[in-house]
Amino acid sequence: LKERVQALCSERQDDVFPYLARLMSLPLEEEVQEHLDDLDGATLRERAFAAVEALLVCTAGEKSLVVVCEDLHWADPTSLQLLEHLFPLTTHLPVLFLCPFRPVHEHRVWQLRARLLEDDAYAHTDLWLEPLSADDSQELVSNLLWMEGLPPALKERILSRAEGNPFYLEEILRSLIDQRAIAQDLASGQWQARTGVEEIAIPDTLEGVLVARIDRLQEETRRVLQLASVIGRIFLYRVLAELAAAEAAAYGDLALDPRLETLQHEELLRERTRLPELEYIFKHDLTREAAYNGLLKRERRIYHRQVAEALESLFPDRVEEQLGLLAHHWERAGDAEKAVEYLLRAGDQARTAYAHEEAVDYYERALSFLKEREEHE
Repeated sequence: LKERVQALCSERQDDVFPYLARLMSLPLEEEVQEHLDDLDGATLRERAFAAVEALLVCTAGEKSLVVVCEDLHWADPTSLQLLEHLFPLTTHLPVLFLCPFRPVHEHRVWQLRARLLEDDAYAHTDLWLEPLSADDSQELVSNLLWMEGLPPALKERILSRAEGNPFYLEEILRSLIDQRAIAQDLASGQWQARTGVEEIAIPDTLEGVLVARIDRLQEETRRVLQLASVIGRIFLYRVLAELAAAEAAAYGDLALDPRLETLQHEELLRERTRLPELEYIFKHDLTREAAYNGLLKRERRIYHRQVAEALESLFPDRVEEQLGLLAHHWERAGDAEKAVEYLLRAGDQARTAYAHEEAVDYYERALSFLKEREEHE
């Protein structure tokens, strides 16, 4: 990071690098760290915003720049405030922001979009992802499968059930292959129905398709997927290995590596990165939700506790970076004492960083736990 900042913003390195490093929880020289610790929350946030802005200005000065901000419907308030701070760069620099998000009207990102349309409509373009047309759905299926051999009635059922949702369409096809309801003729390469069209079950909902696919996995493979779903959409191999080791007493050795290979082959998971350590991601969060919902509430509490304990033991020097995450898992584990401890620490951390809305949220969640505990005493 230091080398990159030096290359892009050599004249402003001291105004950029320390604040980016702090945002990324990277170690700093003691003197620099002490200087940052002495700043009040408002000043620290202002300079962090300015550092990100300076980096983009320096980068866009060299070439056109595209900034992609995925899944903004999950963004915290401070991240959206940073983004709003950066948007004016588009008026005088070759910068394009791509901001995919679901149309969740209650989320702050929808309010941000409304302000952009009102204040800077000329610089903003909405791209609505509409359902695929019948012809586009047919083309997608044809690209996924050479399906001229399928009965027209089955093709019609597949296309009508998917209603133009490409993810649903893909999952239906995978489900039919898993069930061996359709199979590929090795000689011609075409896919054909192996049973009568009327006998082939196609779930009514996307969730139903995902649940059916997960249920058809071998028990140990399904258990690995469910354990991963508790950790989150993105998860570290090391954390999953801790949970798998704890499961060994009940299920025997889960043989984690071959199970993960199977889940990748089934395109339920994919490897996200190998460095600095091995990390996986669910192909879609709806897949994670379907796997998570397959667990009993009692099981979820146990696994959330195990995830929290694994994070504490594996990364003792990174606890301050993960206060919010640890609070989440202790909350889901139902451990009031630990949850309140981490919620208060996360609230204090957010408050000192001038992230007031996040701080209020943490404190309110802690208060809810304290009230609940008081009622039971």
